[in-house]
Amino acid sequence: MAEAAQAGTSSMAAVLGLEATAVERAMEGIPGVWPANYNTPTQTVIAGTTAGLAAATERLQQAGAKRIVALNVSAAFHTPLMAPAAQALRTTLDRVEWRAPRLPVMANLTGRPHAGGDRIPHVMEMQLRSPVRWSTCVAGLVDSGCDIFVELGPKRALTGMMRELAPGRTAAAVATPKAAEELSFDR
Repeated sequence: MAEAAQAGTSSMAAVLGLEATAVERAMEGIPGVWPANYNTPTQTVIAGTTAGLAAATERLQQAGAKRIVALNVSAAFHTPLMAPAAQALRTTLDRVEWRAPRLPVMANLTGRPHAGGDRIPHVMEMQLRSPVRWSTCVAGLVDSGCDIFVELGPKRALTGMMRELAPGRTAAAVATPKAAEELSFDR
């Protein structure tokens, strides 16, 4: 991914307060910029070349975006610019024997559970160069009966999105194994 990134030539930005379809419409015809993360109905991350992001930012502001926040990342992840990294990943994944997950595992590419082990290399390859469909993943989990969500890692970005994506559900973030052990829910 570092090789595909070509440092300083691409990045990402969060578009806040504008529906995804409006973001897509505003970016039509602008070369080198794509939706990268469909996080919530009112937050879409875009990514692309520096020039593409600059042009998109102007159009998105005109379209009514409340804010556009540049992200501190090294490249335009989840876009066609990651194709070289995706191909390298696929070469590695094809050397592994894959089985269907024993528990449902949501694919960010589709927002649905992985159907079988034989498709995982293709889905993972495509995910590096295609948008993350986080809001679709959460909707699928809610539809399947999930009502407790735990974010593992040092930040709380996904937990914050849950108020919009799964109102009335429990969401918690844990940053350490000890915090995970101490986590409890009234059930």
